[in-house]
Amino acid sequence: MVSLPDALVRYNHLLITGEAGAGKSTLASHLVRSLCGVWLRRSSFQDAPVAEPLIPLRLSASLLSTERGSWSERLRGATLSTLGGGLVADPPTSLFVGRTQGARWLIFVDGIDEIVDRRQRAELIRTLARHSHGDSDFRLVVMSRPLPPTELAPLHNAMLGEFEVQPFEQAELKDYTRRWFDQQRARVPHPTEAADRFLREVVEESNLKELMRNPLLATMALVNATLKPSLPPTSSRLTLYESFLERLRDRSTYSASAPFPVWLADSADELVRAMARLRTEGEEDLVSAGRNWMRQHPPTQIPLPAGWEGELPSALVGTGLLVVAGDQLRFLHQSFAEFLAAFEYAKALPADGDGLETWVRRACNGTQQSLALFVLCQWTAQAGCSPNLLIERVLAQVGGGRTLLAGSLMAEGLDVGPEHAATVIGRLIALARGHDEEESNRASNALSVLDVRYSTASILRELAKASELTAEQRFYAVSGLSRLAPPDVTAGLLAPLLELLYGDLPKVAPLAQRLGDTTTQAVLQRITVLLGEPDADTWELAIAAETYRALGATEEAARSARQVLEDCYAEANEIRRAAGAWLDSESSITTRAQVTALGQARPLSDHEGRMAIAAALDSAGAIDEAAELARTIVDARHKTTHAQLDAAEMWLRVHGTAAAEPVVQLFGWYHEAGCEVWRQARLLKIMVEAGVEWPSGEWAQEALSGGNELPVGSDDVIKLWLASHDSARLAELASLIGDGTRLHVVDRADYAQILLDSGLHDKAFRVAELALRSPGGRDSDYRDATDVLLKIDRRRAVETLTTQLEEMSTSVWGCGVLETLLSAGTPDLDELSLRIADHVLKLPDADGFHVQTVLGVVASLGGSDRIRDVADFVCRHPALRSRRQRYMAQVLASYGAEEAALVVWRHLMSVRGRGSESFGIALLEDVAQALTHKVAIQLVHEQLQADPAPTPFHRRRLERMLAWLAGPPARC
Repeated sequence: MVSLPDALVRYNHLLITGEAGAGKSTLASHLVRSLCGVWLRRSSFQDAPVAEPLIPLRLSASLLSTERGSWSERLRGATLSTLGGGLVADPPTSLFVGRTQGARWLIFVDGIDEIVDRRQRAELIRTLARHSHGDSDFRLVVMSRPLPPTELAPLHNAMLGEFEVQPFEQAELKDYTRRWFDQQRARVPHPTEAADRFLREVVEESNLKELMRNPLLATMALVNATLKPSLPPTSSRLTLYESFLERLRDRSTYSASAPFPVWLADSADELVRAMARLRTEGEEDLVSAGRNWMRQHPPTQIPLPAGWEGELPSALVGTGLLVVAGDQLRFLHQSFAEFLAAFEYAKALPADGDGLETWVRRACNGTQQSLALFVLCQWTAQAGCSPNLLIERVLAQVGGGRTLLAGSLMAEGLDVGPEHAATVIGRLIALARGHDEEESNRASNALSVLDVRYSTASILRELAKASELTAEQRFYAVSGLSRLAPPDVTAGLLAPLLELLYGDLPKVAPLAQRLGDTTTQAVLQRITVLLGEPDADTWELAIAAETYRALGATEEAARSARQVLEDCYAEANEIRRAAGAWLDSESSITTRAQVTALGQARPLSDHEGRMAIAAALDSAGAIDEAAELARTIVDARHKTTHAQLDAAEMWLRVHGTAAAEPVVQLFGWYHEAGCEVWRQARLLKIMVEAGVEWPSGEWAQEALSGGNELPVGSDDVIKLWLASHDSARLAELASLIGDGTRLHVVDRADYAQILLDSGLHDKAFRVAELALRSPGGRDSDYRDATDVLLKIDRRRAVETLTTQLEEMSTSVWGCGVLETLLSAGTPDLDELSLRIADHVLKLPDADGFHVQTVLGVVASLGGSDRIRDVADFVCRHPALRSRRQRYMAQVLASYGAEEAALVVWRHLMSVRGRGSESFGIALLEDVAQALTHKVAIQLVHEQLQADPAPTPFHRRRLERMLAWLAGPPARC
């Protein structure tokens, strides 16, 4: 846990994520105000939150994404839109070219997730990544709700310091509550009693118990409790927002210096909701949007008065929901816009549930999950709309995400019937017992949240005790129960698990600290035992270093990490984890020097290990030490590796163009040695983006010229060409490459994406079509080509894929296309997805992995009617061997399709003469884990009583399995 100023000391650039209302924008605003106070001499330099002089600027990511031109032009445009009339004069573009008065810019880019257009979002992320280098005149703090890792990959690759805003812990929430009421003494006569009542009725006993860990929601509840102490606490997130916004508007209207305009009074609510909907759809100019709406919906009783256009912004501010931002308006919080927009979206959904599926999928896996959750809850609040019907629609298709969504909806206070509630809880239990660790963890958390309404603590307690579950699954249940049960109960359940836990010990450490010294000492003892095992190696040592770091045992963390870094056989991942733990536990100059020396001492041929230490140093803010270690990799000539390219990028990022000679020499060696074209191109692109003067454009032009087939990796040459030339010459590039047939099949989809990013949509569509028609591609090639088609023209894309379905009779093509169709997550693509899946199942060349993949598609999209078909396919498809059949049974069980899973388990148990006894025991473990020991025993008895009777050998094997089931539960 670090503060924002401390994070800025350690890292040049930051990526901060957190859920809606976690406090990302508040953190930024506080730091901006503090730094502005220093520049305006309202506070001294000694009081500055950071030592380096920085000029703060907080900008909306949506505004930055809509601006065009160079980086400095985009910054100027977004600044004008943000500050507007607050500026004394319009700043020149030159102000944003570099440092001002010797100080770097500190630019907060807020709300990446609020950019609705996926292409605009991706383009801005790539732009920010390009400016996130060590010697940049701009320090960037990028803030967003969680996005898929693939979207944020450019920022991850740029090695920003990555942090997540944590929710309130119980002690922090109690402290915040008491401080809040202490500050309200003028309005609250007895603040201590008010705080105690709030903690008792809202934090400890109400349905909002878990939601109160969110700072925004906690603040909203505190405001309601302060202004209307006589009212009972709200029962859900929806009613909390509703009551808070009502309080907000009431206070704003009562305290307004001028009366609310009569011509707006009757339509204000509808106007604000319409503006909220437009905002969630990406609209930035809310002032113009509001004026347009008023023109289309004028008041019926009186005409619009003269000058109403100028009066409208201040009138809308009078609602309390919007604030002035420069010459524009913005909602007080993005989640307020989402809540208000939900009324508009929900109103358009009929009571029979038609159209719900789109919002269900957005709530499961989209970037607008918060909005989708509001829409679904608001729909159930409308007359004639049944919460039970919504749960039925959510669970109509199987999948862990849908089960978790159903749990979230119940936690939001949906008044579902007992049968539906039992179904959802049963599905969550199945997920908690399932094979997927992440979903098991989330399911246990969901059960924890439901305790207030459905008393699920007893379920978590049983899961924590279930010896048939893995130690990890049981720990997730203990973790969920820790928020409900007394510390001694949680500690008692955790204690017997410690000897069974390995890789999760760093996760156990924070819980142990909350439970007290006894549990903390038990974790330390567990690490001692772990390191004393005969086969303990660098994997265990890395785990120990991370656990010691989490427990604050600095010396022990350093000792374990040192052993990893000294081991010449340690893998790069273990090295980075150990080095990171050491540097996080004590980031002193001495520690940095020791870590650097150990990096220098690693074998010269171990590029990956050296680069892992360099990356850990870079993440810890030791950029000079990291660069020096990277230099040793750049200078190495033993072999070519990806780590060399990473090292070259790091060296240039830290030392700039003046120190580019080592990288130039590396390229010369690549060229003389005849290294792959893509490797040379990537290194040249790194040089171009760092500003190194080199005829890279001419090299790329020559590499792409001629009429012969281009070598594999030419997409990297194309990216180099684009980095080296002005965007006005895009047509020249398209002419140089032609229709894409000169490119190798694995490069065609990448080229189509390049054309799409460059705005050449027609050419991109044609090249993507070519990539899909090209035999010999990989899953990822067909996936990426499909993605390009869908982004450009959804209708044409579906037509193209439908036509090509019969022509491309390979499972590779089908699975690649399906991956993109599923990630799009919209119901209009379901029919095509199922057609492709069924087509792949008929192909004789389909391998086991592809059959397993498409059966998962049929299970998730086909609904309950197709689940039995999936089980039958699993049992009889020749490409599925026993290992994959076992996996599919686990998946079906975790989805709650227990009968279908039993069909597969029975089939596997009945196959005689195949598989070892240990495999049979593993199957019984699966059955006991997903269902119960009783069901596993029943399966064995079924086989013993089967007709025809089992052979003597098979009978003896079954009897040994039965004895194993009856034995002591020593499994983990």
